[in-house]
Amino acid sequence: MDLDSDIQMEDAIEQQPSSEITQVPISTTNPTTQINTLEGWIEQLSQCKPLSEDSVKQLCAMAVEVVKDEQNVQPVQVPVTICGDIHGQFHDLMELFKIGGPCPDTNYLFMGDYVDRGYYSVETTNYASVWFLR
Repeated sequence: MDLDSDIQMEDAIEQQPSSEITQVPISTTNPTTQINTLEGWIEQLSQCKPLSEDSVKQLCAMAVEVVKDEQNVQPVQVPVTICGDIHGQFHDLMELFKIGGPCPDTNYLFMGDYVDRGYYSVETTNYASVWFLR
């Protein structure tokens, strides 16, 4: 399934007027604020609007805080939906979540090859990371 050619997304933030780029409040100290921030990012990415550079930096910092102490092998609760290579196909990833159900209602196991070929590798990484943190 290749949906990237069907739906257009701006290739770079510079191509959009700055008023269209939503700045989501950044805070990781308050869990409620963090959840609201993640929900805002999910909504923004779901509308095919890229995150600002500051938001991506904050997302990366949040992800590092979660994964830095985790083991490289994790237990997986069943049932689980196993997903193969995504290859940076952002719209395919959105379709996977649409068909399979949102996290945490559905458990997903991604096998790798997230971003090596598609045009929307940054958006794919952001979307998967936001759902992981959520």
